[in-house]
Amino acid sequence: QTLTGNPIGDEGVRLLAPAVAHSRSLRVLGLFGCGIGDEGAVAVAQMLRGRLHIINLNGNNIGPRGAQAIAASLRHSQSLTEL
Repeated sequence: QTLTGNPIGDEGVRLLAPAVAHSRSLRVLGLFGCGIGDEGAVAVAQMLRGRLHIINLNGNNIGPRGAQAIAASLRHSQSLTEL
């Protein structure tokens, strides 16, 4: 699934995160250019605990704090193969 180019921002990702994290079927998620910053990246970190194999975060405004949250969650991801 892709939300590429949709300006969902941090709030949209925050609302989406629980559903993605608990999805049994979603494997690929495109979030290219969605206006995601550090707050949204913290929500993305929750998603990575699910069954996602690929997530595209290119073209967003994720800074050091958001990157650290994502990096920390990678330790718990058993399925992610491409970030």
